[in-house]
Amino acid sequence: MEKMGRILLVILGIIFFESPLLSAQEFKPHPAGIKALYLSTNNIYNKKKIAELENIIKTTSANGIVIDFKDSNYLPQERLIALAKRFKNAGAYTIARIVIFQDTYFAKRHPEVAVKTDSGDFWYSGRKIWKRYWLDPASSLVQDYNIAVAKRAIDAGFDEIQFDYIRFPTDGNMRDILFPVFNPGKETKSEVMRRFFRKLHEELKIYSPRTLLAIDVFGEVFVYGRERGIGQDLGDIAIYFDVISPMPYPSHYKCGEFKVKDPNAHPYLVYQVTLQNGLKYLKDTQIIVRPWIQSFSLRNIYGCGPRLTYDAEKIKAQIKATRDCGISGFMLWNVNNEFPIEVF
Repeated sequence: MEKMGRILLVILGIIFFESPLLSAQEFKPHPAGIKALYLSTNNIYNKKKIAELENIIKTTSANGIVIDFKDSNYLPQERLIALAKRFKNAGAYTIARIVIFQDTYFAKRHPEVAVKTDSGDFWYSGRKIWKRYWLDPASSLVQDYNIAVAKRAIDAGFDEIQFDYIRFPTDGNMRDILFPVFNPGKETKSEVMRRFFRKLHEELKIYSPRTLLAIDVFGEVFVYGRERGIGQDLGDIAIYFDVISPMPYPSHYKCGEFKVKDPNAHPYLVYQVTLQNGLKYLKDTQIIVRPWIQSFSLRNIYGCGPRLTYDAEKIKAQIKATRDCGISGFMLWNVNNEFPIEVF
């Protein structure tokens, strides 16, 4: 009996201390309950800022980090891989943010698949000085390139791949825009995106079945279920993605929406109504809803009212609305990566 007891202890020791099922990575938080910070391209070499975010994760209920892995310009992959490892060691659930079709870097190197103006110049969104150029979403070259980038992020050990700007372009001169591949006479924008969603899902789920795929969408898309002008439909998204992250920033809604003059002054109301509406479209699906929270101060982009300071109180109001809708996770968006620790 004594010998059998020693054998049992040995077996238990192997199970609890050596089994890969109980390795450190297996104790990562559940994706639905992620409370994530954001590390932007601007700060990937900022030692002070990185240490600050790491400390928040180690000392508060924050348990995730979104790291820019690809944006509109070239990013040093080795640095991003090292950052992913560092935050994973700190106990964070790691998310690689990949900007898809707004890509100045690739547009300059492959102008044949870049969106152009009638005069042949690069079409841009925002201000011309920003040089935010776009790629044709219907291009197989562009699609394959972004899938390859996502595979590199998977190889780097990220828990989740988050796709942003995975849509047709907006915020520019839409009367002077030409696509080198997309043909509206043969295929709608929604059909193009649906085809890409399927391709993305099939290739990446074969490559790494356990890596979650996430998508960022406008708040308006979440409210109304679809936006044909950019090709996004919640029905398609629910089929091909594991996580959807609406961006219902109060500063980005039009004057009078939600029956208030300036939605920016009503963070709780905006998030509550937006999320409740979107959840109705997704009620029969398994997709995880994890919204971005406005953690930046900006005057309403339509000029509805004065600039408002989005302090901890207003951030907490958005988080409360999120929880009141039955959603436990969220991510804080601030391009300077400045987050009030008291919200956690």
